[in-house]
Amino acid sequence: MESPTAAPGIDFDNLWMAFGPGDLIYTRNQDIHRVMRLKSMTKCSWPNCWELSVQNFAYDASVYGFTGSYLTMRYYNGYRPLEQLRAFPLRYHPEQDAIRTSLVARGKKYMGLHTKYTTDTTTVSPNRYPLHDSIRSTGRKTSILFK
Repeated sequence: MESPTAAPGIDFDNLWMAFGPGDLIYTRNQDIHRVMRLKSMTKCSWPNCWELSVQNFAYDASVYGFTGSYLTMRYYNGYRPLEQLRAFPLRYHPEQDAIRTSLVARGKKYMGLHTKYTTDTTTVSPNRYPLHDSIRSTGRKTSILFK
């Protein structure tokens, strides 16, 4: 049994046990924090990796909705704390409340700027399907939502 003070972690082969469909997945690239919703997780045979299919909420100049993208978790040896991985469920982040607060504030700022500077009619996709399903993305298009 793990110590209550130790960071949660897992070995590569059992990584699927830490993730579940619908989980909010946290990732960070330099100083840009992002949270995405996990759709599915698949083990790759070559190279040895896990591929996470995730959804981001985005705007494509006319409609708000979900875009799909993929994150790849490369093989690592032994036990590793989840917070040291490229992406992991937000619930395991030691500062999850602060991250949620920050992301919600940035989203509200973005929406405020968008409604202030646009005159077109913008809608939210009612069926909640991805605007661009199954695209491979670096997140560059949606990063404005989370800066």
